Amino acid sequence: MFILLFVMINGLQPTLDINYANFNIIKEAYNKQNFELLYNIQSQTTKDQIKVEAFIKAMSDAFNQLGKISYWVLQSQNVDYPYFVVAYAKNLLVGAVYWQYDSVFAIDKFVLTVNQYLDMTEYIINNPKNSALSIVQDGQLVLSYNGDRFQSLCSVVKITVAIEFSRQVTLGELDDQQLIDIAELDKYYIQNFDNAHASFKEWIIKQNYVQDNKVKLYYVNLGMIIFSSNANTEFLQTLLTFQKIEQTQNLFNLKQSRSVYLVSSMLAFYNFDNLSEEAYIAYVKTMQEEDFIEKHLFVHSELVQNSEQSQGWLADGHTDLLRPEVLSVQASFLTYSSTDQYSFLMDKLNQGLVFNKEFYDHFYPIIGYVPMSNPNQVALYNHAGVSKYIIFRLKEDLALYKKILTVFSQLLYLSVERNHSSLQTNQLHYSLINQTLRHINIQQHHMTCIQE
Repeated sequence: MFILLFVMINGLQPTLDINYANFNIIKEAYNKQNFELLYNIQSQTTKDQIKVEAFIKAMSDAFNQLGKISYWVLQSQNVDYPYFVVAYAKNLLVGAVYWQYDSVFAIDKFVLTVNQYLDMTEYIINNPKNSALSIVQDGQLVLSYNGDRFQSLCSVVKITVAIEFSRQVTLGELDDQQLIDIAELDKYYIQNFDNAHASFKEWIIKQNYVQDNKVKLYYVNLGMIIFSSNANTEFLQTLLTFQKIEQTQNLFNLKQSRSVYLVSSMLAFYNFDNLSEEAYIAYVKTMQEEDFIEKHLFVHSELVQNSEQSQGWLADGHTDLLRPEVLSVQASFLTYSSTDQYSFLMDKLNQGLVFNKEFYDHFYPIIGYVPMSNPNQVALYNHAGVSKYIIFRLKEDLALYKKILTVFSQLLYLSVERNHSSLQTNQLHYSLINQTLRHINIQQHHMTCIQE
């Protein structure tokens, strides 16, 4: 039955349902350590590249180190290249399972991968400059490790753009069914750099969302979130206006640095004067805030007008922008905030403290599109952010949850050490443990989740 099911699926043109079905077959075979089946469902091309004995050993080593796949979510919306983010039972490690299809739609180039660190705590301890973690529960800051440190938000700013988009649609200030010419989006598309925008365009074509080279504004916003298209982001920033975006941020008392147009802030580092490589890098490293703001606004004005020179920047800007020296400096000029600030923002959204129900009818389908496209998530969650319930039926579920509790405990102590507020934080620490153990004892738990 198990193999027959795969035979029925194999050979059909990929769809979302087929990808879920194939993943479930892969997951079940891996979790039951039926690695020979995993090998047999690969394309002949893959089998020619690796012997069955080597494949089984690699899978066995991975299983012994990681344990079963316990949680998963489909990350990619491209049906030809399924990409599932997974979590394993023996630790909090996030990994991935992904594959491609060959010409007859057999599974090809199957990969099961893991991150470098086998424990979230280990990574944070070893990379304090790169790590910040905040947990807010019902308006209370439960854990803050480097949570008050302002750092570059990068794509996190897209959350506030999505919030303002939903607010304006709710009030009738914006029609999300309006058709937008794709050329208007491409005015902000840095070629060979904004690969997310290229994926977005490929997706809307494949999904038949394009009509006369136009796409609904709804999908422009969706593409900003699920693909992280920078081009879509600056288009929406321009359409919504910074004034209104920041007014809405103020409703949440969100503290962050000045707003910048995302694509224009990158092209502000273009080598406008054709300096030598050495002179150009030296200039970038000494760029001042005033110079950056002036250049970024100038670039934005040119992009809006779709000027001839802006088209040149978009065509060859990647040559300058992909330099490591430029990328590191560029990030320091983006909008800054902290994980504390954005955790409180998401907690207020979860609690419905600012907007009415109609707002969430527009907001949740966008912000939760990827996780809620997973039928297993739909069975557990009302929407991205708040669970219906979690029932611990299996021993491995309970073991994983205890592992999560252990990690939170370690991070709370790290937070104490950093913030020198042991009494307050330890009280929260013991409260969290007691709450968690109580929830486990009654076999049911209701939790709020903070999602980037």
